[in-house]
Amino acid sequence: MVIYRLRVIKSGALREWRERYVKLFLELNMNTYELHIKKYNNVDTCMDYVSWAYKQLVNGFESESLVILSTCNEMTGYFEAVELFNKSVEENNILAPSLEDCRLYEAFQLVQEILVTRSNLLLRAKDVFRICVELEYLEVLMKWYWISEDMDALEYDSTRVDLSKSDIEKAIVKEAKKTSEELSSILNIAEE
Repeated sequence: MVIYRLRVIKSGALREWRERYVKLFLELNMNTYELHIKKYNNVDTCMDYVSWAYKQLVNGFESESLVILSTCNEMTGYFEAVELFNKSVEENNILAPSLEDCRLYEAFQLVQEILVTRSNLLLRAKDVFRICVELEYLEVLMKWYWISEDMDALEYDSTRVDLSKSDIEKAIVKEAKKTSEELSSILNIAEE
């Protein structure tokens, strides 16, 4: 009976350990934009830096600090991870994206979600418009202002009979394709 309980405990702990590391491995895909978005929002963790380092190694960057950072775990101190990150950035000449570029990357992710899932289009379009406003109506996102105006007219203006939800959704998908290409070019990223 005791041996059986010990095996159950061990197998439960092993399963928990395995699930934790499988989840961690799947999360080891953080690019520089995503890490800096977290830094700008003050929600970065030690494991975010580890994930970023792993991705940089996969992408062909090499340095002693990067290798050390990629092997850290939850027990590594936050400030130690930040120090290794700063050394890695310096050793590999990696430039930090601006806050504006990070916000554009967030818009890029949203339009990618629109194109992939084709669901919650109006909600995602509002999120892209919110970024447009935050970036003070940057030209590349201005079409989302007009889509937002149409969404508001559909919801609040009963005199506009020329609008339908399906027309707006088609416009959202069409603009998402265009915006995805433009942002991909601006941010110098491959389509994800």
